[in-house]
Amino acid sequence: RVGLLDGVFGGLVEGERDIFADPDETLGDATRLRLVLLRDGGLNAEDDADEPLAVEERRAEAVQTLAERRGVRCDVVTAEGGSALERLASLTAVPDFASIYLALAHGLDPMAVPAITEMKELSNQ
Repeated sequence: RVGLLDGVFGGLVEGERDIFADPDETLGDATRLRLVLLRDGGLNAEDDADEPLAVEERRAEAVQTLAERRGVRCDVVTAEGGSALERLASLTAVPDFASIYLALAHGLDPMAVPAITEMKELSNQ
């Protein structure tokens, strides 16, 4: 998925930018990629994990560095809480709220997802 950073909404946008253009006039209609990293923060390093915590941390930092080098904005949401369930809830609440808020702002029903309905219909055949 890191390849998206070089795509038409990532690094390629900067390559097509006119260096003499007024930034206030040209930024309005450009669609840009924005990366949101969800990080556990290593609060429970003794848990059994598929990969060592150090590998996960280095990978997340590398992705963030790649994004910043390409001019892709990057936000980091770090888990909060003392248990695994609390940390999971703190990470899922942010994108869940954002997706519902954006759907409502665009006049869409956030619960009506045609692809999910179609998937259910296809799997019941």
